[in-house]
Amino acid sequence: MNKRVRTGLSMFLMCSLIIGTSVGTQADTYKFEGKIIEKSNISVKDMDSDYNKFLKIVEKNDVKIKKNKLEKEARVLKQKKEAFEARKNKIQKQNALSKGRDVEKIEFTLTFYTDAEEENSSAGGVNCKGKTLEEGMVASNVWKLGTRIKLEGYGEVYVADRGGSHFDNRRRLDVFVAKLSDENNSEYYRRVSNMGKPKVKGYIIN
Repeated sequence: MNKRVRTGLSMFLMCSLIIGTSVGTQADTYKFEGKIIEKSNISVKDMDSDYNKFLKIVEKNDVKIKKNKLEKEARVLKQKKEAFEARKNKIQKQNALSKGRDVEKIEFTLTFYTDAEEENSSAGGVNCKGKTLEEGMVASNVWKLGTRIKLEGYGEVYVADRGGSHFDNRRRLDVFVAKLSDENNSEYYRRVSNMGKPKVKGYIIN
């Protein structure tokens, strides 16, 4: 307890003693810790004892407050440490992938397709599960659906469709290309057909 608080408590108890001895019948008793104490039984020693008890109560509360504060700070530090470890692990995993550690590099041959009915099924621009085709989807008959693949120059794609017998090869991927907002069907089909059959390196993410 700091000096200012201790001085204040001393003044409070001394004032209580003075008032209790000067007012008369209105101050024949005083209450401390649930006990009624007769004024006639009060001595300086009693007041000193009560004062010390009161100080212990206040100091005990101070310790409890400090303990709660330290526990809260410890929880915050633990949360920050866990978040840091999670981010560190994520970065290490990404670095391992980017450097090709324990990753098989594959040279893929790419072809490209549109949402035209003749390139898909009678249902039109949907994949083998009936989901609307979208950018980033590729077709393969070898890699399981949901497989994510990193392709140099094309970014990350994922297997979401199946194709003809040409795609029974693990090195073949048919990449869906979405139509641009400002092009008509003729321009769209011509653009995709002109993309050729490039060979690009990549690796399986998962």
